[in-house]
Amino acid sequence: MDNIHLAQERISYDTSKIAETIKSYFPELPANLKSIRLGKPNDRGPRPLKVFFSSQDIPLKLVSDFNKNARSLPPNSTLRSVTMARDRTPIERESIRLVYTELENRKKSGETDLTINYRDGFPFIVPLNRSSQARRHHASKSTFSHSKN
Repeated sequence: MDNIHLAQERISYDTSKIAETIKSYFPELPANLKSIRLGKPNDRGPRPLKVFFSSQDIPLKLVSDFNKNARSLPPNSTLRSVTMARDRTPIERESIRLVYTELENRKKSGETDLTINYRDGFPFIVPLNRSSQARRHHASKSTFSHSKN
């Protein structure tokens, strides 16, 4: 099979996955939908897919609605592994990079129980709340516990 047919198959596959993901938000695929894979192919998994819509309103609504509903998806849903994000400006990307670098430096200097939360689209370093710590502790205990029978 030549490269043109492989490319057409990949585009068709990507389009079907996009349609499957957004069908509950937009029953019909928006017109003039375009998509590209970002980055180079690798062994770590599928590359992110960037989707272009004909209107700015569609992706803003889609990302917002999808992320709100993602928390209520059943555990076995194939959409649990899907994440959506809007494009970031260069200033936003740099801000995110700086916060993650600061978190890494603070953890290296001995601070613990820190995480990043987003408020109004901006990242902040915050202490882990007690319920998060309890869930993590409980999960680690149940993962490694065993009985002597």
